[in-house]
Amino acid sequence: MGQTAHPWNGISELFHSSIRATSERKIGAEIERIGGWLDGSTVHYEDRILPTGVSRIGARTLLTKLGIAQPTWIPSTSTTGNLIGFTTPLGKVSLEPGSQLELSSQPAETLHSVKTNVDAFDAILKSITDPMGIYWMSLGMNPWEAVEEVDVIGAPRYHIMTDYLGRRGKLGTSMMRLTTSVQINLDYTSETEAIEMLRTSLALAPISYALFANSPISKGKANGFLSFRQQIWTDTDPDRTGLLKQAFQPDFNFSSYASIIWHQPLMFAQNSRGEYVPGQGKSLADISRGVLPDVAADENNQMNAVREYFTEARLKPGYVEVRSIDGLSPRDRYASIAFWVGILYSAHARKLAMDLLGNISPEERDALAVAAAREGLKVTGLKEIALKLVDAAKITLQERAHQEEAFLQPIYENLAEDTNPADRVLKLFHGPWQHQVAPLIQHGVA
Repeated sequence: MGQTAHPWNGISELFHSSIRATSERKIGAEIERIGGWLDGSTVHYEDRILPTGVSRIGARTLLTKLGIAQPTWIPSTSTTGNLIGFTTPLGKVSLEPGSQLELSSQPAETLHSVKTNVDAFDAILKSITDPMGIYWMSLGMNPWEAVEEVDVIGAPRYHIMTDYLGRRGKLGTSMMRLTTSVQINLDYTSETEAIEMLRTSLALAPISYALFANSPISKGKANGFLSFRQQIWTDTDPDRTGLLKQAFQPDFNFSSYASIIWHQPLMFAQNSRGEYVPGQGKSLADISRGVLPDVAADENNQMNAVREYFTEARLKPGYVEVRSIDGLSPRDRYASIAFWVGILYSAHARKLAMDLLGNISPEERDALAVAAAREGLKVTGLKEIALKLVDAAKITLQERAHQEEAFLQPIYENLAEDTNPADRVLKLFHGPWQHQVAPLIQHGVA
C-alpha cells in the first residue's frame, strides 16, 4: 500500500531513504568545548583587549592558525565570508554561536576509533593553544561569564537566532552562547527501530542528566542545579525543545515526525541565493503558500527545519541524535557514549528502558528531568534504574566484542558513590578550590 499523500512526505522520505544496513552502523559524536584562561576570560570570536590591558586571541584567529598548521583541511565560511570551521579527515570542526569549539567526529565502527580521532584532533588543537595558556574546559557551560559578555560569531543565521530566541524564552540566548554538550549520533536500520531509539532516548533523558550533569557553576557561583544547562533548555523555546510527548503515541512514525517539522515555526530559512533570512515564525506549511518572498519549502529549507528542532533527542536522516548530556571531561565523555551505544544498539536494552520509564505521563517525565538536573542520582529510585540500565549497556558492549565496556567504568564509580560529574565539581569548588576560578577552568582537562 502506497504512502498517503502529505505535503511533508519529502521530509519523511529523507528519513526513509537514509536507513542503514546493520553492517553500516557506526558511532558519531559531537563534542563542544569552551576555551578560556585562568583569569576567567574565555575565547570570543574576535581578538580583544581586556579592561586590565591584557590582549586575548579570538576564535577567528585561532581557526586561521589551525588552517596554517593543517593546510589540507578544507575551510568552512559563513555566508558573509567569515571563517567558522573546517572539514577534516578527523571530522567537521565548527564554532557554536558563542565561539564554543565543536568537533563532529568522523563516524566510526567502534568507540575506540572515535576516541582515536578525537585524541588526534585534540593534539593538533593543543599544539596551537597550549603555548597561549588556553584551556579547553570540561564543563557543560561557561562557568564565569554572563550571557551579555559573550559575543555571537560572524554567521548571519546565529544573529537571526539571537533575535528570535530572545523573544521566545528568557534563556535562549544563554543556550546559544554559554552551553556545551556531548551529542551522540547512532544509526537506525529501519523505521520501527528509529522510533524505538527516539522514544528510548527521550524516556531516558532524566537518567542521562542524573548520570552526566556537569554545569553547576555559572557567573562564578553555584547555581543550584547539577545541570543548569538542562534548565536553560526548559526556557529556550517551547516550540522546539523538551521531551516530545507525541513520540510516545503508539502510531508515531516518520510521517508523524515530518508533520511536526513541517508545521514548526522557523527561526531562519534560506532564499534562492542561499542567504539566511528570518523565518518570521512561519512554518514550511506557510512558506509553501508563498508567505516569504523568494523562500521555498524546498529540500534545503526542509533540512533547515530538521536542524532547528532541538528536543532532548531528535531524528536526523539516518540516525538518532541524543542531546541530554552536558559537556564532560574526556573520561566521562566516553562513558556517556558507551552508555548510549549500549542502550540504543540493543533491542533488549531498549525494551528494558521503556519498561522502566516509558509508561509515565509527559508531565511526570518533565518533572523527573528537572529533578534529575537538580539532584542527580539522589532523586528517589533513579540510582536503581540507572544501575539496571548500565548493566544492560555493558551486556550490549560485550556482545559487540570491541572491548568498549571498559569505558563504562566511571559510571560504575559514580553509582557506587551516588554522585555524578557535577557533584564532584561542587565538592571541589566549595572545598579545596575555595571558589577560585583557575582550578575550575583546569578541572577535567586532558
